Amino acid sequence: MLVLKAFGDDPMKSNRFLAAFGAKGGEGISTEAGSLWKVGKMADMSKSLKAAHLSAAFSKPKLTAEEKERKRRASLIPFSRNYVLFRSAICWLANFVIFANLWVWNYVFGATFGPVMFTSILYAWGLALFNTWIIVEPSEVLALILVPGIAKNKYVVRIKTKLKNWGFI
Repeated sequence: MLVLKAFGDDPMKSNRFLAAFGAKGGEGISTEAGSLWKVGKMADMSKSLKAAHLSAAFSKPKLTAEEKERKRRASLIPFSRNYVLFRSAICWLANFVIFANLWVWNYVFGATFGPVMFTSILYAWGLALFNTWIIVEPSEVLALILVPGIAKNKYVVRIKTKLKNWGFI
């Protein structure tokens, strides 16, 4: 009873749950040291509540079929995280090198053919960017959102692939 007395009154009187349980005739409840949780209905209730709480806390969430397939495919890839990051860094480096080369070529073109031709090339480039980002991309997104069934049709996919390969979209 050392621990219980150190914190104050008798727990059967200060704790409303224990007092209500004791009033209903909870047999086996004693305030003796070590006997409060080891005997009677209180111990059974405590064990069942702890078991229910632990099973809910540590149970794995149910996975959908798509998530199971994604996890299965992810486990098939034998690449380490460092290799994937290295490959990504190399790809971005290649993008920057290509961009820098095109920038230099554009400067050489402008210096070779003069400011009038260079300005017309810049206007054409700006028009192409406008066409891509303001017209083509939003229209594709709207089409996929408004009519999702069409995007899965095999004929539409084939025509869209051909148009993209030819550079129209």
